[in-house]
Amino acid sequence: MSLNTLQQAILEELDNNCGDSVGRDHLVSQVLGEGAENDKLKQLYFELQSLEEEQLVKVLWVNSLDGKEFLDAQIRPKGRDRLSEDGGLTAEQHIVTVRFDIESLREAIAAGLLTPNVPEEKQGALMKAIREAPGTMLQTAVTKMVEKGMSDPVGTAKAVAGLFGITW
Repeated sequence: MSLNTLQQAILEELDNNCGDSVGRDHLVSQVLGEGAENDKLKQLYFELQSLEEEQLVKVLWVNSLDGKEFLDAQIRPKGRDRLSEDGGLTAEQHIVTVRFDIESLREAIAAGLLTPNVPEEKQGALMKAIREAPGTMLQTAVTKMVEKGMSDPVGTAKAVAGLFGITW
């Protein structure tokens, strides 16, 4: 789920309170402004429910004569991870997301695979495959490299070459 502008604003305001619960009036005034219209309030409630379903926030809901209302909301560690500019490297939920530009990823894969231990006739085919591979294939290649470990560069090169259909 990618965050829309309102969800982003909600998470940022909750995060600004250092993990403390934020009351309804405060959140509404900070995110929507004073005197928010009923349609905007409904949208805020809808987005809070969505964020709660994704376990990014914790919301205390109460039933009222007007329907369901929230008393306060609090950001969860998973919400902080989603907000963080470092791709989730805070990893409060023990999930690390590392973001690479695709060309940097190609270079990293090539640097890890194209070592003197890899036969020259395979290096050209591997380099071509790496240059032409879509992002999803590169993700799989990185996973194979991590699984195999770089302690065995030839074995790793063979495993990744197999992903690209290169026989060894």
